[in-house]
Amino acid sequence: MLDEAGYLARHTRGNKVRYRDAVGAWWRDVGSLVAIGLLDEPGVRLYALRGNVWRDLSTAVSRSLDPGGRRLGRQLLQQIRVIFSVPAERVSQLEGVRRRGSKLRAAAAARRPG
Repeated sequence: MLDEAGYLARHTRGNKVRYRDAVGAWWRDVGSLVAIGLLDEPGVRLYALRGNVWRDLSTAVSRSLDPGGRRLGRQLLQQIRVIFSVPAERVSQLEGVRRRGSKLRAAAAARRPG
């Protein structure tokens, strides 16, 4: 996700990726989305598989961004899965848009000569 959104590219110096800086920028952007209401508090939860159990690593990753925090590397970040906290109102809006879109596509397909 960091790579797809361009965070890793923006925080690469030479051939070295600064993962802590990339995650910090992403974390601030998530905070901005919470502030404008596109995400519910806390915005995201970060999980990684530990043994056979998914553990919440949100606090640990957040603390890693503090000065003197633990190192963040590619291996850890590849294991993490992100769950976004989307407001219920926004979910219902998106579902309505999807339903209307599928009805429009079905109507357009029915009008096409076949």
